[in-house]
Amino acid sequence: MCKTKFIPKEFHDVVCDLNSGGDNPCTPEEVLFAIRINAPKEVIFYVKGGYSPNLPRECLQLPLCMVAIPSNIRADKYYDLFARVISVRKVGSDEWQVDKIVGETPIAFKMPVDTSAYDTICAEEQLERHNKALRYSDDEIDILPASIYTNNADLYKHTKLLFEEGDYEVFISRYGLESNHITIKISFKDISEYRE
Repeated sequence: MCKTKFIPKEFHDVVCDLNSGGDNPCTPEEVLFAIRINAPKEVIFYVKGGYSPNLPRECLQLPLCMVAIPSNIRADKYYDLFARVISVRKVGSDEWQVDKIVGETPIAFKMPVDTSAYDTICAEEQLERHNKALRYSDDEIDILPASIYTNNADLYKHTKLLFEEGDYEVFISRYGLESNHITIKISFKDISEYRE
């Protein structure tokens, strides 16, 4: 049995689904040509016996809300950096754990359909847009139009780092942009100490 307490409590209402998109009360403020992230300031996991290095992952969830607004030129220039990359380190450590946030395949693409012709056309179009975007220097690429991406991820599903008690620094990078850095305090207590 597991219980979790997020501070602030609004994070209890966040659905950690990369395909859901959309705003929620914990979505960071939108900043043009930037990535912003938000997560609970403190997370207390209540489990039988307190912390154990063998805690099952299904007991653990830690929402990370993201909003990214890269320019379309930046996205085309750095399309090879499309993946959301998460960097986590325990405060006081110089070692960063770096992982990709990998989403599930959207339902529309789960059907057994041959998309090879479509994929070839898309790849050719992407390469053409990429080659055009290479004409711009990094100082010139943050111009309109831009696209907005809003996602909610579960940190425990997307990082190989198994948190111990302590403070953790987290940030996301994508399309050559780096998000704000946030700190999350993690603690574990026995389930008998849990109070609503």
